[in-house]
Amino acid sequence: DQTEAQAERLQALNAISSSLSEAITLDDVFTVLSVEVDSVIKHDRLSLALLDPEDETTLNIHTLANLEPGDWPTIRMPAQGTYLGNSMQRNQVLVENDMSNLDLPDVEPIKKMGIKAGLVGPLVINNKAIGTLNVSSKSLDAFTEQDVNIMVQLASLVSANIQSIRSLEESRNRARELALVNEIGQIVSLLNESEEVFEAVLMQLQQVVNVDAFMVGLYDHQTELMNFAYIYDDGERFEPYADKLSASS
Repeated sequence: DQTEAQAERLQALNAISSSLSEAITLDDVFTVLSVEVDSVIKHDRLSLALLDPEDETTLNIHTLANLEPGDWPTIRMPAQGTYLGNSMQRNQVLVENDMSNLDLPDVEPIKKMGIKAGLVGPLVINNKAIGTLNVSSKSLDAFTEQDVNIMVQLASLVSANIQSIRSLEESRNRARELALVNEIGQIVSLLNESEEVFEAVLMQLQQVVNVDAFMVGLYDHQTELMNFAYIYDDGERFEPYADKLSASS
């Protein structure tokens, strides 16, 4: 019976792998995990934590279990000094079947929800931990050595999928940037150096990036003046002006 149960779990893990291979966004990954992880590791709570790309000292912890797809409550927490952070730092699956004595900032909130045991797997891309996959239970001694082994494989699958999604997103961003450069080139080739050109370029830029300030300076070699022909800052247009370049310009 134990061998048969293990075979069923491996079959379910293969199904998760297949589902993850079709995910093209992080939200797709969340949906797959929220629906299918329970087939390989029984749990009462499921979350996925990722380092904030703009602040890698902070974890964004997304709660996944028992929620409608797309509804992923997220809390932010420093990675340092947390149970999840320990798993990342050690690059090791951590299992704690009695969390009553753990006094850590990411453990205390779930203990108040009745959680008593936890299993955490680090997500690693290019030998760098980028987050964790976390399951927890309201029962003591909920997780076995088999659960630990399954978590190792599951975390590896999720890591590979997140890496693929990020690579795809980078390719999409690069394609958008190249398309933008091409569109701007077409606009400039059709129009003269005028306010209409600068306005069109700004509008194109605003489609792909958050533009706080935009300025066009045209240097006149005869007068040695820099003509600031178009000035946009914090949502406002300012009058053009010319200025002599200096060593501090």
